[in-house]
Amino acid sequence: MSTTGIVISLIILALGVIWVVAPLRRGRNLPSATVTAQEQLVAVYERVVARIRDLDEDYASGKLLEEDYTTERNALAERGVQILQVLEAEKPAEAKSGPTIDTELDRAIEAAIRRAAHAR
Repeated sequence: MSTTGIVISLIILALGVIWVVAPLRRGRNLPSATVTAQEQLVAVYERVVARIRDLDEDYASGKLLEEDYTTERNALAERGVQILQVLEAEKPAEAKSGPTIDTELDRAIEAAIRRAAHAR
């Protein structure tokens, strides 16, 4: 292999390494994805709801006895209520006191739907 071929191969190799490494280096500059306690509670609540849904499906298909189903479903429902109470207690003061952007947006969308329905 000639000297020119080796140089071109090294240049292509260097460009390939830079192309692969550049996105990895940019990822370091991203803000860290820390999970708040409220987000963790929401995730636990979603798992509880999914477990209740699975439990209902298992009972409907006959995989569970009624007393097992009732006991486990009541325990999961109680856990879900506890999580919702904690989430409600931890809501920021401004969210409790007035409408949020989401509720204002929902109202605007509903009003636009009503106007469109009346326009027909």
